[in-house]
Amino acid sequence: LDGAHDVLPLAAAELALVQYTSGATQQPKGVPITQQMVLRSMANTNALFGFTSTDRFLAVLPLYHTFGLMVHGWSALWAGGACYLLSPLAFAADPGVWLRAISEHAISVSGAPNFAFARCADLPETHDDALDLSSWRFALNGGEPPQAEVIEKFVARYRPRGLVRGAI
Repeated sequence: LDGAHDVLPLAAAELALVQYTSGATQQPKGVPITQQMVLRSMANTNALFGFTSTDRFLAVLPLYHTFGLMVHGWSALWAGGACYLLSPLAFAADPGVWLRAISEHAISVSGAPNFAFARCADLPETHDDALDLSSWRFALNGGEPPQAEVIEKFVARYRPRGLVRGAI
């Protein structure tokens, strides 16, 4: 680690959290995550993506979900960027709220499972009028297997609103 982020007087082997598996492939269980694992994950994630303090993160997934916590919450803290939280229930009621929040707050980093991209790709076109997605540098698709046809449909739909194909 670079030392700039070594501010907690905790031993690397100390427990940071226990992440519970979903049970999709086996019996659910708690997996201990150490301080060192968290710090390495944050350093690697931020090195890979190049997040900066000017990035604005928007979490649609709750922070108790690994994708929500690590990619949106902790990466924003690590990089020194702003993090906005959107209620998953608000998204479930109206998937367009996610895209409107990205547009309104000039979000540069936001992701969700593939189904979220599919739901937004199928929204009525009338909701697109005021969207500006040009700030969205990283449209991360994870938490379930991404599907190429969903990504292509989403990109084709929102490219006229500023979405860069390479962002997703």
